[in-house]
Amino acid sequence: MIKRYKIVEYVLTAILMLALLCIVKTAFGKPAKSDVVAGIDPHRAAAILEQLEKLEHEKRDIDLMAHLIYAENGDDSYSEYMKAMEYTGSVVLNRVASDRYPDTLEGVIYQRGQYACTWDGGIEKEPSADAYEVASKLVKDGSKLPAGVLGAAEFKQGRVYDYVAGTYYCYLE
Repeated sequence: MIKRYKIVEYVLTAILMLALLCIVKTAFGKPAKSDVVAGIDPHRAAAILEQLEKLEHEKRDIDLMAHLIYAENGDDSYSEYMKAMEYTGSVVLNRVASDRYPDTLEGVIYQRGQYACTWDGGIEKEPSADAYEVASKLVKDGSKLPAGVLGAAEFKQGRVYDYVAGTYYCYLE
């Protein structure tokens, strides 16, 4: 799974370089007929570049989410921990969508005092394939929890939505 992300990263980098070449040619001179014949449409380069930037951003979000999910839940793959990984990531996504928290994954995850793994080094551990799988689904499909579920802790922080693998997932009013 991790090797697949590296391959995708290399492919995206190559496509990005090609798109940048097209933009430079468009900005500094009329595109050569050979560019169009070769399948490079300089007039679409900006749209391609924007799409590539979105893919790169999504890849970074998946990677960061996988690191957090793994650091917070470990690598047990039985169903309760798989559910806990999904819930952990869903709380992060709910926080991103909330006015009460930063509006990016990185902002929520690294918000002071929120996730111990960001200050104890746990987030640097290489995530499991399960963590990457859960992170990818969440980043692409969105939270699996109701929007108001913003709390996740070993103690109750509000009205409890669910209790999974030693963690309370709570509505924060």
